[in-house]
Amino acid sequence: MTTSVTCGKDRESDPSGPPQTQYGWPHQGNRNRSHVAGRPSGSCFVRSSHRGNHVAKLGVSPWRLPLVGNAWHLLVHPLTFLRQQRELGDIVEFRHGNRRVYFVNDPVLAHEVLTGQRANFPKGGPVINAARALGRNGLSTTTDESLHHRQRRLMQPLFHHSRFPAYIAAMRETVEEITSSWREGEKVRIDSVAYQISSAVLSRCLFSGKLGSNATRDFMTLYPSVVGGIGRRATLPMPWLHRLPTAANRRYTRDLATIHRVTDQLIADHAAGDETYDDILSALLEARDDDTGKTMSESQVHDEVVTLISAASETTAQTLSWALRVLAKDTELDRRVAAELQGVLANRAPRHQDLQELPLLSAVVSETLRLYPPLWLVSRYVPNETELGGVLLRAGSEVYISAFANHHDAELFPSPEVFDVTRWLPGAPTPGRGAYIPFGMGTRKCIGNEFALAELMTTLAIFLQRWRLSPQHGGRLSKPKVAFTYGTGPFTLVASQRRSGPPEH
Repeated sequence: MTTSVTCGKDRESDPSGPPQTQYGWPHQGNRNRSHVAGRPSGSCFVRSSHRGNHVAKLGVSPWRLPLVGNAWHLLVHPLTFLRQQRELGDIVEFRHGNRRVYFVNDPVLAHEVLTGQRANFPKGGPVINAARALGRNGLSTTTDESLHHRQRRLMQPLFHHSRFPAYIAAMRETVEEITSSWREGEKVRIDSVAYQISSAVLSRCLFSGKLGSNATRDFMTLYPSVVGGIGRRATLPMPWLHRLPTAANRRYTRDLATIHRVTDQLIADHAAGDETYDDILSALLEARDDDTGKTMSESQVHDEVVTLISAASETTAQTLSWALRVLAKDTELDRRVAAELQGVLANRAPRHQDLQELPLLSAVVSETLRLYPPLWLVSRYVPNETELGGVLLRAGSEVYISAFANHHDAELFPSPEVFDVTRWLPGAPTPGRGAYIPFGMGTRKCIGNEFALAELMTTLAIFLQRWRLSPQHGGRLSKPKVAFTYGTGPFTLVASQRRSGPPEH
C-alpha cells in the first residue's frame, strides 16, 4: 500500500531554552503507540507497509543536499532535524552521505531493534564507529557481541548493590570537599564543577583514588575537544574532510593521542605499585575468563578504563549541570526538594538506604534525563535485509534511534517541553516500552546506570541541603551544546547558603 501526503516544513521550536515548570495539572499518562497514523509532515513521499501484525508508516526525508545527503542538517540543527523526522512516519529513510539510514521513531519498533531483534541489528554505524576512536573495544563501543558479553560478565560485580554504601560515602566526601571553599554570593561555573565532581567520584569509587589529580586534569581538559571531534565525524560522513590539516582536526588528533597516553600511564603506575586495591582497575587487571582462564589483554584493560572514565564523567556531569540549571530557574521546585531533604535527612548526609525515601529528588533526576538525555542518538547496523514493522530495511543500511526525539514526543509525554516531576512520582503511569531510554535498553543498556543515578541523587542532595544556586542578576544562561552528548554549555550560578557547615555524618 502506497500513500502520498503533502506537508509543510515542521516549525522550528527551540528545545534549548530552560523549561517552564508547571504544577497541579492532571497527569494524563503516556500513550504507548503501536504506530502513528496520519502524521502531517514537510514536502515528502510517504509509504505505508502492512506486512505482519504491525503496520509501520515509512517516510522519506526530503531535505537532501548533494554529496552529504541529509547529514548537514543533522550536524547543524540536530535536535530540530530529529523532530522533523518524527513528523514523517514511524520509520524515516534518509541519506547520511551515500549511506542509507532509517530513523526509527516508533518506541515499540525501537524496543524491537534494541531487544527483540537485536541479533539482526548489531551495534555499529557512524556514531559507534566515530566513538571507537576513543573507546575502541571497550564495553560501550565494541561491535564484537561475544567480547561484550564476556566483558560485561566480568565487570558486572563492580556495580552490585553491596558495593553502593562505600560508593555513596565516597560521593559524599567528594562533594563536600569540592564545595567546602564556597562562600556566600560566590559565582560558580556549574559545568566545570560538575565535571570536577564526576571525575573525582570516579577516581575514588572505581580506581581507589589512583587516578591522580594530574591525570584527571589532563583527561578532563582534553575530553571536550575529543568529544566534539567525535560528534563531527559521526554526523558529517566525509572522511577526507576530517583528514584535512585544520586546527580542529589537528587538535582532535593530538588530544585523542594524549588521552590514550595518559590512560596507559595510569594503568602502568597502578600495576607497578605494591599496594592492593579493591577497585575496578585491579579487577580488570586480575579478572580471568571462566572458560579459558586467561586474563584481559593490556589493550582490553586500556579500552575499558577509557570507556569508564568517558562514560562516568561526561554523561553524569551533563545531567548534574542540567538538574542544577533547572532548579536554579524554578525556585518553587527547589524549595520543595529542599523541604523533602530536610524532612528525610534533617542535617545529616545521605546514605544509600536514604535514596529510596526521596521520591521528589528522584523525580527531578528522571525528568532531567527525559528532557535532556546526554546520549541523544544511538545507531545500529543492518547487515542483512531485515523486516521491521512490516517495512523491509535494506542490507548495508543503518538504523538511528534518538532518546531525545522519543522523550520530546507529545504522544508519549504530554506537554513534552514542560519540566513536570509528576510524571515520575509514585502512582504515575509507567512509560511504555521504548519510550524512556536515557541509558539505552536491552543487553547494551549502560552497565553503570544505577551507579549514575545514585551519584546524581547523592550530589544533588548535598548541594541542596547547604546551598541555593541562582542565576546571576541580569545574566543569561548559555545555549545548550549538542555534540556527541547533549550538554548545557558553560554557565555560572550564584551560591547562597541555606545553612552553615557540611551535613552531619
